[in-house]
Amino acid sequence: MIKGLYKQILLCVFLLAPLSLTAAPFNKLVIFGDSLSDSGNLASIPGYGFLNQPPYQHGFNNGAPAVEQLAKLLNLPLIPSLYLSGGVFGNNFAVAGARAGGDTVIDLNTQVAAFLVSQGGSVPDDTLYVIFIGGNDIRDMRNQTNEKAAHIILDKAITNVANTLSQLLDAGATHFLVVNSPDIGKIPETKALATEDHNLIRRASQKTLAYNKRLAETVQHVKKRKGGAFVLFDLLTFFNGIAGNGKAYHFFNTNEACYSSAFFGYYPICDSTNMDSFLYFDEIHPTQRVHERLGRALFSVVPEAN
Repeated sequence: MIKGLYKQILLCVFLLAPLSLTAAPFNKLVIFGDSLSDSGNLASIPGYGFLNQPPYQHGFNNGAPAVEQLAKLLNLPLIPSLYLSGGVFGNNFAVAGARAGGDTVIDLNTQVAAFLVSQGGSVPDDTLYVIFIGGNDIRDMRNQTNEKAAHIILDKAITNVANTLSQLLDAGATHFLVVNSPDIGKIPETKALATEDHNLIRRASQKTLAYNKRLAETVQHVKKRKGGAFVLFDLLTFFNGIAGNGKAYHFFNTNEACYSSAFFGYYPICDSTNMDSFLYFDEIHPTQRVHERLGRALFSVVPEAN
């Protein structure tokens, strides 16, 4: 069953973007993204120390994020950059809460700027760059009942992703793994909010599809204009595959959150003893077991791994 799901993911990757990373011995991994990849950056600044206490594990999850599993399988180190503290000490720049289209210190453009400054503006071509962001932009679009306002958010997010890829290519980067978004209409947060707005789930799912479509088109466009080697990983299909076959993967609850990052406590249906049977750790983020499977799936699309 697992191998079948990964084959389906691979098929969707190449249908969405018939581009491939050339086989290369990557000597370094650099991550840009949000809470799905943050392994300690937000937790390092005042006010977020709770992320260093159980059940959290230095981020919004109960274990290592998928990119740490990817790094482990590639036999490469992955260390939080801690750029929010004023220096760069590692290679994971992802920060929980980051947006692709945002302009704050945690967002994509600032992450990339911090990395480029730390490299003196020139980066090695033996590095795999992972762009794993967009869910928070889609959540922002979901919350907009005004279509024009939602479209502005989408345009800015996609423009910033395109600019990020172009900046990295211009600086010498070659190899990219770009990850799209899971269905924001299916996360527990959206379902809870939908009690007040019955169109919210449909709107969130539509915005997810719109973002993922534009992201795929952008990757193709940048590749055509500037070159580079890309893989677009279809996270939407990955999550839908696990949620639709939960029992086969020993996920016995694929709809509800185990823990609340709103009131910092377990929901009555869950505790530390059965958390691993849940798909969702909290209202937005998946559990460590999902991250572990995702890390292996990401590894499977990197040619060096095959």
